[in-house]
Amino acid sequence: MPSVNSDLGLGTGPGLMLGRPTQPRRARVFMSKVSPWKVLQITFLFSIALGILTVAVRAGLWMVLDATGLLEQLSVFLTGVVGTSSGFSVDLRHTFPLNQVAAVASIIALVDVVLISVLAVLGSAVYNFVAVLGGGVEVTLTDGYATG
Repeated sequence: MPSVNSDLGLGTGPGLMLGRPTQPRRARVFMSKVSPWKVLQITFLFSIALGILTVAVRAGLWMVLDATGLLEQLSVFLTGVVGTSSGFSVDLRHTFPLNQVAAVASIIALVDVVLISVLAVLGSAVYNFVAVLGGGVEVTLTDGYATG
């Protein structure tokens, strides 16, 4: 009769434990240097995702404000405040059309991508300098099993 271990494809051997270990496994890692190139790559990807999210949220907010009629109500309010004596009317829907809002949001997102990436690389350079002086950061990793 095959054993449970061979049925699962785990094999048998002296190092195989079926129950939980008695103590959690721990690994101490010292982070003494950070690669600025890797920081740039990861930060660039995250900032691109943040930029796409920024454009989508701003365009979505404009569409929600337009669909609920809040842009028209705000235009009527501003016309009442500003244009009562001068005959000036305010129409926010035509002053700030969706394509213009999306274009400005895209420009802001591009600037954010560049700034976030540059600041992250500068931060990694500062960290590397400080890590040379102080030894870096010690991180202890565990496998997540609770003791006792």
